[in-house]
Amino acid sequence: MGRFIPCIPVYPSEFGEKGIWFDYYRYCKPYITDEVLQEIFGLAAMRVKNEFVVPNQFGGYELEMSLSTQKQVSDYFAELDDTEENQTIKQGLFDLISNVILLEGENSAGEEFHFRFGMDTTSSFR
Repeated sequence: MGRFIPCIPVYPSEFGEKGIWFDYYRYCKPYITDEVLQEIFGLAAMRVKNEFVVPNQFGGYELEMSLSTQKQVSDYFAELDDTEENQTIKQGLFDLISNVILLEGENSAGEEFHFRFGMDTTSSFR
């Protein structure tokens, strides 16, 4: 994930001006639903639901707090056997973490956002 530097940020008010409700959680947090889990993990989706995500208040899921960054996921799987299933789940968790549309600008207090590189290829964008 990334953004251009320097770049002009997008402000929540700009979404409103275009008739789009700005939903921080939906745009800036990983988009995880049953369909996304099935698409990414296939037969391992149930294991992922049981071990790596928790239900959220929006009818989807969020990552366990201890596995919410790619570094945390990498460290976790470094301790496990290097099986094909573990590699598939590790890569899938990396994909979930990056399944966002916007990145919040540093020190912006939730007022500046940037579209992430490749956002149009995410299931969140679809």
